[in-house]
Formats: sequence, structure tokens, C-alpha cells
Amino acid sequence: SIYRVSLSLNTLDKLNPTKLLLSGYSYATINGESISADNTNVGDNVELTAYNAKFKATITEKEKIC
Repeated sequence: SIYRVSLSLNTLDKLNPTKLLLSGYSYATINGESISADNTNVGDNVELTAYNAKFKATITEKEKIC
């Protein structure tokens, strides 16, 4: 139905990576790969990507939360 298509499009729109970055979110990578507690260590250099800028940072602390 039209309603289901509209709902699906709305859901997809909310998950649009650019819109998420516009909302203030960012993501972190090391050598272009997404990071997690399992593949990072204190002292690693990461790149943070926001909507309109990239930042370089060094991990100074690490606490696995789940």
C-alpha cells in the first residue's frame, strides 16, 4: 500500500548516513576500517568524520562497555 511505501521511505531517510552526520553524529575509523573495542588499543590514532570535517585523535583510554 502507499502507506507502507511511505513508512519504508521515511525509515530509510532517517538512516541516511548524511542525515545522521547532519544531526551531530560522527564515526571513527583506523585506516578506513570501522573501530570497536576489539580492534583498538590505547595509543592508536583514529580519524573521526563529522558532516563537515575530519579530525585526527589518539585513543588515551579504553573501556569496553558491552
